[in-house]
Amino acid sequence: MYKNWDEFESKRNEIANEGIEGIKKMLLKGDTLSQQLHFDETEEYIKKIVLAQFDISKMLINGKYNPGTVAYREDNNHDKKHYIEDRDKIIQRIYSDSVLQFSENEMDSILGNSLGIENEEEYERWNQIGYSAVTRDHTIQSLAEEETIRYNYENENNPVKKFFQSFKYKKLFKNTEIEDKFSKKIRELLQKGFEITNGNPRRAEDYAVSNIQKGISEYPNLIQASSIAEMAIDSLKHQKIEPINIVESCKESRRVEKENENIKSQDFRQHSVTLGGNDADSRELVIETMDFKEIPKAMQELQENYEELYNNSVSSDEYAKGLAKIYSDFIYIQPYEDGNKRTATCLLNKMFLSKGLLPPVVSLVNDDRFIEAVLKAKEQDYSDLEDLILSEYKKVNSVENTDNIKTKEKTEEKSDADSIRE
Repeated sequence: MYKNWDEFESKRNEIANEGIEGIKKMLLKGDTLSQQLHFDETEEYIKKIVLAQFDISKMLINGKYNPGTVAYREDNNHDKKHYIEDRDKIIQRIYSDSVLQFSENEMDSILGNSLGIENEEEYERWNQIGYSAVTRDHTIQSLAEEETIRYNYENENNPVKKFFQSFKYKKLFKNTEIEDKFSKKIRELLQKGFEITNGNPRRAEDYAVSNIQKGISEYPNLIQASSIAEMAIDSLKHQKIEPINIVESCKESRRVEKENENIKSQDFRQHSVTLGGNDADSRELVIETMDFKEIPKAMQELQENYEELYNNSVSSDEYAKGLAKIYSDFIYIQPYEDGNKRTATCLLNKMFLSKGLLPPVVSLVNDDRFIEAVLKAKEQDYSDLEDLILSEYKKVNSVENTDNIKTKEKTEEKSDADSIRE
């Protein structure tokens, strides 16, 4: 069994309290060499558990590879090859880097909030600015006219022309009205636009608009990531060493995302659905689901299979391999209308923790190995998934931290037997 639960729970609580901003801070490279070389085993493990649940493909598309940004077009980063390389590099690091840290640009690519949106009200305001023709004309164009005057004056080398331009320029600075955060940000983007387009007003305005739209697409992505992170961290709470109730454990995990309005319901679905990704770049599984009327019975059978595994496993390896089947069967039951893969992974975490074992780093949104193994398990071939979960389990449960696991009853029976012999 894992030994340092007090230390683990303390670190888990610390990360849970800081939320997504705390996770971003931990993932950022430090400024000093000592910060960059800092290694906290528990912290690194939790970071990987959380990051593995983020849809890296979607985050990159909404961030660095957002097709609406001028910067994206000018840098030729829309090339699919670059996108795939970036995506695969990040995913590989989740599994291979002992210290998982990213540069500021890398963090902005996946967890960016370039507009600094703080709440739903600000998000709606930016939507009006970025997509409403009337609001955009009034807000962005008026600021663009001012920035045109500024840029022309500050970059004019002809003294005569500069003299005549100075009247408009000075009039611009007579305006003492305090700008709100929206105007300040738009002005900042316009100034950057003028800089990179060599003073082209139309292209500078396009630059501002496209980056506003990029920022608008980042915010829901960040909110969902925050909810997913909260759900993943919540699933790492130290469990009692006893079997869990699968349905109740799932409800508890889904409660977190329900409160954040990231899933529709904690109850079983009431209609048939097919879930998965249709995008060519998507790594999501496309799943044909069980008839909804069969779900209660299937979940009861899953509970029985889990309890049998829990009570009869004689080693941690056997238990880990057995959980592969429980995990896969849950995915193909698809008990809920949405969020089933996240729920399945949280359930897997809790089933490991119920034996006093650290759960492995598993991802059904990023890791092709797991995606292919789960697809194979649909045909009742669990071998690849068993091997994968066992392999990843062993990486996080070192020999000195892991004992053979017995049920509480078997341990008590052995103690009684020893007493009789004595």
